[in-house]
Amino acid sequence: MKTTTDMLHSLFTKVWDEEKIPEDWREGVIIKIPKKGDLTNCNNYRGIMLLSVPGKVLNRILLERMKAAVDPLLRDQQAGFRSNRSCTDQIATLRIIVEQSIEWNSSLYINFIDYEKAFYSVDRETLWKLMRHYGVPEKITPWSRTPTRECLAGSYMQARCQTVLSHNHMQDKSIQLSTTSLGAGLRINKEKTKLMRINTPTTTPVTIDDRPIKEVDSFTYLGSIINKQGGTDRDVTARVGKARAAFIILKNIWASREIATLTRVRIFNSNVKSVLLYGSETWRMTKKTMQKIQTFINSCLRRIFRIRWPDKISNKELWQRGSQDPLESQIRRRKWGWIGHTLHQRLPLHARP
Repeated sequence: MKTTTDMLHSLFTKVWDEEKIPEDWREGVIIKIPKKGDLTNCNNYRGIMLLSVPGKVLNRILLERMKAAVDPLLRDQQAGFRSNRSCTDQIATLRIIVEQSIEWNSSLYINFIDYEKAFYSVDRETLWKLMRHYGVPEKITPWSRTPTRECLAGSYMQARCQTVLSHNHMQDKSIQLSTTSLGAGLRINKEKTKLMRINTPTTTPVTIDDRPIKEVDSFTYLGSIINKQGGTDRDVTARVGKARAAFIILKNIWASREIATLTRVRIFNSNVKSVLLYGSETWRMTKKTMQKIQTFINSCLRRIFRIRWPDKISNKELWQRGSQDPLESQIRRRKWGWIGHTLHQRLPLHARP
């Protein structure tokens, strides 16, 4: 292992000094991954390029050096694809805005923006200028111009959410965003961009490039369902459905007698329960909701432990076998953990432990 590390270090040092990347590091195999929609349409596939291992290691080194320069300058609101951050803050903030709008009977417009192939269409010269503006080392910038880097970029642009209180304000901001985005080579996907109105008297459509934005009663924002009635019941139902699908996919593992029970429980925690409880820090928990989720978890555990009728076992014993806490305790722990993490992020860097 040490010999391999020394060889790679020597090779990377030479690449860094000469600023020349081996040609085979720029070559890769493109794998198509289907997205939603008609799979006969090529636009409904996302391409992923598989690179050589040394090339990926070099890309990781460059990425870490870019992050060191850019990360301290990014806004706190930018949570996606940043270490030690999650999108829970954004989900919770939007839920609170919607619920307060309903409570105070105030008007609210929410525009969920989606970009077409964001990192494939962004203007490269604008990107280089931004990298220099953020202090990315000049030595790295020329390497970022290679075709391989363009293929690696992927689609990191998630749905952007705008919230305003009036129709005219939303119309103006939508036009302004579209114009500014075009200047950077970004084009708004008018099919996937959606509008949500809450307590609004006007029905005049909001348009982008003279095309009205489709209005919806609910929208999946950062993986969680936001609906105009407020509450989290629809999101909980969707989470249970996704977790059930994840559990069914792994049915061969649950039925296998060659896999230890403890291993099956760990797989359940990582592949099923993580899907089930995503965003649970922002849920408004009621006794009915708690019972619905706990019932699903119990049924999964009974199948993992092969407990079938007429066998009987109490829920408490079932949880002990699977080293599971009651759902109420898990949710409370996740909520307090999120609150603590949020408060920690609000502290200045010199005050953090």
